[in-house]
Amino acid sequence: MVSNWSIFFMGLALVIQFGAPIVLAILLYKKEKVSVASFLIGVLCFTVTQLFIRIPLLQLLQLTDWYKNLVHSSIFLATLLLAFSAGVFEEVGRFLSFRYILKNELEWKNGVAFGIGHGGIESIFLGGFANVNNIAVSLIINSGAFDNMAKQLPAETADMIKEQLTSIAPATFLAGGLERVFTLFIHIGLSLLVLYGVRNKKYIYLLFSILIHTLINLVLPLISQFLGIWGTEALIALIAIIFLVLTLKARRWFEPSAYSS
Repeated sequence: MVSNWSIFFMGLALVIQFGAPIVLAILLYKKEKVSVASFLIGVLCFTVTQLFIRIPLLQLLQLTDWYKNLVHSSIFLATLLLAFSAGVFEEVGRFLSFRYILKNELEWKNGVAFGIGHGGIESIFLGGFANVNNIAVSLIINSGAFDNMAKQLPAETADMIKEQLTSIAPATFLAGGLERVFTLFIHIGLSLLVLYGVRNKKYIYLLFSILIHTLINLVLPLISQFLGIWGTEALIALIAIIFLVLTLKARRWFEPSAYSS
């Protein structure tokens, strides 16, 4: 049986993963009168670069003997490859979006809106929908109908799904929801970094964003085995706070006087 507390925390995480980006988008829109296009292009950027390009390519790569050997020989290099690919695809996507699609909307508020759209759709697709599935399967397990459904799956896969949902500490499911909120602020900060480079024609900032993105995606998975889930979430929260502070301070970088200089 999946505990009621586990299902409760799945539901709470689901509300956070869907609700946080929507609430942030509404607040920014009301306060700054930012164009809806900035949000939508952020959504489109993540959808194209990650869901349509990077993830399918990685799925093909993971079938190759080369990648399987890499994972067995060096988990560090395999993690670096995944982290670097995320940095390149997502940050180049941001760059192209600002450079060619939003070229007439290069204000601070547009960068924030783009980041909310980009991070928000990631939160919904990679976090929210996963929890929808977890809740549905948990209810099936508790109803006693899981064994019939599991006949359509490989035995090992079915056992793994059931084991994970029934044995994981309930509050652990909440961590995924909190992480999506923290990640939202990281996406906003990276979006502003790329936007600043485009606006001022200093494209070295694209390289900075790729490097930062890669480092975050590289360090967190590797260090999580030492910090544990809540220690890792605390570290992500700290990174998010740093990005939030920089986001607020960055507003003056986009003033007309800063642009003209």
